Amino acid sequence: MRFRILGPVEVCDGDRTVGFGSERQRALLAILLLHANEVVSADALIDDLWGERPPPTALRTLQAHVSRLRKVLDTNGAGLPEADAEPAGTSSRGLLVTRGHGYLLRVAPGDLDLDRFTGMVEQGRQALAAGDPEEAARILGAGLALWRGPPLADFRYEAFAQAPIARLEELRLAAIEERVEADLALGRHEQLVGELTALIEGNLLRERLRAQLMLALYRSGRQAEALEVYQEFRQGLSEQLGLDPGPGLQRLEVAILNRDPRLELGARPSTEASAEKDGGVVVCPFKGLAFFDVGDAEYFYGRERIVADLVSRLASGSFAGIVGSSGGGKSSILRAGLVYALARGVLPGSADWRVLLLRPGEHPVAELKRALGAADIAEALVSVEAGERIVVAVDQLEEVFTVCHHAEERAVFLDALVRAALDPDRRVAVVVALRVDFYGRCSEHPRFGELLSANHVLVGAMERGDLVRAIELPASRAELEVERPLVEALVSDVADEPGGLPLLSTSLLELWRYRDGRLLSYESYRRSGGVRGAVARLAEQAYGRLDESEQDATRAIMLRLCSGEGATVARRRVPLAELDADRNDRASRVLAILTDARLLTASDGTVEVAHEALLREWPRLQGWLEEDREGRRLYTHLGAAAREWAARDRDPSELYRGARLSAALEWTAHHATQLSEREREFVDASRAANERQLRGLRMLLAGVAVLLALAIAAGVVALVQRQDAQDTARAARSLAIAGESQAQLSVDPERSILLAMAAVRESPTPEALFALRRALDVSPLRWRLASAGAWQGFLGGEEFVSYSPDGRQIAEGSMSDTIRIFDAADGR
Repeated sequence: MRFRILGPVEVCDGDRTVGFGSERQRALLAILLLHANEVVSADALIDDLWGERPPPTALRTLQAHVSRLRKVLDTNGAGLPEADAEPAGTSSRGLLVTRGHGYLLRVAPGDLDLDRFTGMVEQGRQALAAGDPEEAARILGAGLALWRGPPLADFRYEAFAQAPIARLEELRLAAIEERVEADLALGRHEQLVGELTALIEGNLLRERLRAQLMLALYRSGRQAEALEVYQEFRQGLSEQLGLDPGPGLQRLEVAILNRDPRLELGARPSTEASAEKDGGVVVCPFKGLAFFDVGDAEYFYGRERIVADLVSRLASGSFAGIVGSSGGGKSSILRAGLVYALARGVLPGSADWRVLLLRPGEHPVAELKRALGAADIAEALVSVEAGERIVVAVDQLEEVFTVCHHAEERAVFLDALVRAALDPDRRVAVVVALRVDFYGRCSEHPRFGELLSANHVLVGAMERGDLVRAIELPASRAELEVERPLVEALVSDVADEPGGLPLLSTSLLELWRYRDGRLLSYESYRRSGGVRGAVARLAEQAYGRLDESEQDATRAIMLRLCSGEGATVARRRVPLAELDADRNDRASRVLAILTDARLLTASDGTVEVAHEALLREWPRLQGWLEEDREGRRLYTHLGAAAREWAARDRDPSELYRGARLSAALEWTAHHATQLSEREREFVDASRAANERQLRGLRMLLAGVAVLLALAIAAGVVALVQRQDAQDTARAARSLAIAGESQAQLSVDPERSILLAMAAVRESPTPEALFALRRALDVSPLRWRLASAGAWQGFLGGEEFVSYSPDGRQIAEGSMSDTIRIFDAADGR
């Protein structure tokens, strides 16, 4: 019994096509064939057949479909090999068997057209690599003849089929490229021009097809047209994605311009971007710490299943999240995987979709507006025509937490993504790539958190088979040979290790640099020390190429390219102008060496660390980060403040003041060389403004002191004048009372004495004292006291006489420094 999925789904028993009762039953068969010889759980089958809202009876209905399908297969499968012995409690006979809570469809080797196709493609590649293009073309042609139309043609619009269809179409297109390569080697370039032109129409970003068309045109004597193909591609790629063609295609253009003899038939040029035979330039298909971008898709392998899952989600929805640990390959999956697949038309019409690749950076709202070319999502949607779709692809979404320091702007950005993804007309699709350690923080924004939680793909460690593909297939496309023991050693060293991909890619880059011709050997890997130290070795080699002053500059540059601290340290993208690369030769050379070593990546006027693995794996950088933790925190704030100051036309209100300025001045006194020109100007302006403020304060204090002295002097004068006025007033009152005392001498002598004493108390003026003497002289009391002997010589030479305030006692003071007190009533 033969099974076919490379076209409409069919089962053939000999020359007869087997019929099935219902469409659902055929869909069940298709799903089981896609997972041939694997157990598929009942839950997974229900999800694929009924989607997110299965009926309550879905399990019973599934069991009924399985029973009917089993009956059809067993009825038509007589004579097939016996099943292996099965565990107790399972259905063990026939092709469709039960395994626990799932089902397995047995397919013998060669009975599934997909298996035959992949086997023939591998044979064709081997024949081509062995230098037998004729045999390769024959085998590959036979393999492609197995295709009877679009794969899974009956289910091309079903959600469960989208990812498999994308994967199968990719396999077919890769096989066509291999067959074209063989035909070019056989001199069939003129016949290939029409076929390649048609293929490119449906796969606009497929660089290998375009390279093959350029070579076919050139060999057909159509050099100008070959160059025109390149220019059209370069212009379209720049306008659509802001990218340049890959290095292989660029070299091919130069070779065509120069009429390089190696392009002629028999010279075996490479249209796969791996240019020449031994002795020529050998392209490196490995990225080191950098990610695979859209233009690197031909070297990107090992994540096909995740890419297919993402494609499936966009086929049925408008949002997809890529969540994984640092070093898991999220950026490569987004760019070289999903964006590339959409651009080549993996979904109906997706080749015409507008893909906007962006990173949030410090100001995510501004980045989104720049990418959209509009003020907001709503305005951008107005320009979307019927059938068109915008894909907003946000790489490194964690930057909204690590680099953007404005909570309000962060909320506006995430809300805009939610509104776009929930557009009822589905004019926008949103895809985000996020580090898993920031997944929890998305809950701070409930609507976005819920959307991400329900629509994300978790990127885990690569399986061993995928790691092998990621090593061998890019090498094969670049015509490199990788020793089998080396592959096994690399896989063993990075398998099941989170963040191991950058280490693997860096090791492969190192091996490529120390290759023997086109051979990557296990011996070189063993001598190098293995995968674990690859990043550190790469960094130290680049660092060792710098002189002492450049090494100091490297420290400053690397610290500037990092944000956060401890476990949250992350890379940050910095404008080249901030590093003074255009004015500082030392900084320019450092950047050139670090970029050449692929430790840094530069694009669109910015530079950043190629991968966060460098922050973990380079001990020297870790030491720098630990030594100046507080200083980096201050410096990070200083850099942001300087940028904000410059953006606001050097608004004085943005300058540092007080304690923050003091801390900045203390730090910059020891780290002046780390400052960019703008930051130095910001600190200088803050210092100058502070000094102006202090000078003004000192002048103000001096003025206040003068005014205070004047005020005190005026106060003293006023106090003296007030005292004088009070004395004058008391003297006047004393005179008035003394006059009244004189008037009472003959009327009431005792009252006269009391008034005279009151006048003396008010002010001891001569007039008051005279009035008191007169009153006492004429008072009968004097003589009564004298006759009693109490006052001998009273007022004869005495200095003074005074009454108590209540008038009951009299005090006499004499020149002999004595005072005597008498009762006013009886003189005692």
